[in-house]
Amino acid sequence: MEKVIINVIGSKCDCYKKGDKIYIEDMLINMKRTSNVCVMALQAIFPFVYASRKGVTP
Repeated sequence: MEKVIINVIGSKCDCYKKGDKIYIEDMLINMKRTSNVCVMALQAIFPFVYASRKGVTP
């Protein structure tokens, strides 16, 4: 199982605050562990999650 954790370090959006997290396991968001989900945030992080799943390293 592949896991990605997005940790909010700062945001100008009212949906997120510093310390919030989004947990992605395989292709699904773990809603029990995730602080909040914003469609615009998912759109912004998707290319990085996709690349990670394909084995691309930073």
